[in-house]
Amino acid sequence: MSYENLQRFIGRADAIDLRDGVNAYRIYHRVIKNFALSYAAKFEPTLAAFCALSPQNDYYGNLRSLASVLHAVQHSLPLEGVTVSTYKHCRDRAYAYLTGKADFLSTVKGLKIRAFYANILDPEDPKPVTIDGHMVCAWRGINVPMQSASVKPAEYDEIAQGVRDLAEEINLLPNQVQAIIWLTRKRLQRIKYDPQLNLFGDGIEIPAINAPPF
Repeated sequence: MSYENLQRFIGRADAIDLRDGVNAYRIYHRVIKNFALSYAAKFEPTLAAFCALSPQNDYYGNLRSLASVLHAVQHSLPLEGVTVSTYKHCRDRAYAYLTGKADFLSTVKGLKIRAFYANILDPEDPKPVTIDGHMVCAWRGINVPMQSASVKPAEYDEIAQGVRDLAEEINLLPNQVQAIIWLTRKRLQRIKYDPQLNLFGDGIEIPAINAPPF
């Protein structure tokens, strides 16, 4: 468990890891803004819905699930008829955020999902760091299934601070360092992106028109 492990991953980042990691959260911000505009919704509830729909979902499925809920809200369709590629309770939360029946920050306490929301909301904010299973494995220097890479709040904060320290050392934002390490580890472990990501030649910057409702 060490800061040095994070440094090793940065040292093994290739040109694509660096390029995509530096731009990742800025692109996510633009994508969510595009979806909000496309469905006449507000940005922050749309982002909250995207985060709510992320568990056990690939990126393209997450966007299509978001489109499904946005479409239902825009056209006043019943929640029960909305198809998503994640859990129904995630769909229900997303619907509640978009209809104003619930507030994301008032209802979500998980450190990871709150940081993910904050990173997309303001990609220039130097404080929030999203620490998921890949980051836990990178910090600990281990390779285990994601369900085995759980982390307690104290260690979460320790890893997040390590990312901030490394970001200061190499003159990047913490979320950029986190994204670079995340991408590097997935590449080194041969954990590929879902093939859907490259269907349209957009990488992760997929416009709403290319991710329709289910």
